[in-house]
Amino acid sequence: METAVAEQIESLLLALEAAGVVPADGVEPDDIEDAVFDDAVRFAARPFAALADLRDPDGAPLFALAAPGSLATRAARACAAAGCELWDIAVVPDAADSLAGSARVRFSEWDVADVDFDGPSARFELGILAAIEARTL
Repeated sequence: METAVAEQIESLLLALEAAGVVPADGVEPDDIEDAVFDDAVRFAARPFAALADLRDPDGAPLFALAAPGSLATRAARACAAAGCELWDIAVVPDAADSLAGSARVRFSEWDVADVDFDGPSARFELGILAAIEARTL
């Protein structure tokens, strides 16, 4: 089973890289695999959603943003990595000058997801990938 999980993680890391997300500094694929085994049931059901919540023992996220840009650019990149088209995005910051908030991401005429963002973190991309993943279940 561990080999299958390692292969799945490798595949997910390639998709994340295409979305502009990489392991944070000092995080190795083995660290991600170890964290995944802590919540193997959730990972099996919703891999991207599980990855979005992974933290190191100090509480730091295991993933970082590799490719900065506007939220629209980042959303388009994440959608393309999941084989989905971005139709539209509406950004709602928490306050006028805030780097945090949420964005309504449209994947089709009637398919939307509200995804949180928090400045230059990978939380946004992981949220989009998790939302797309939920639609394919």
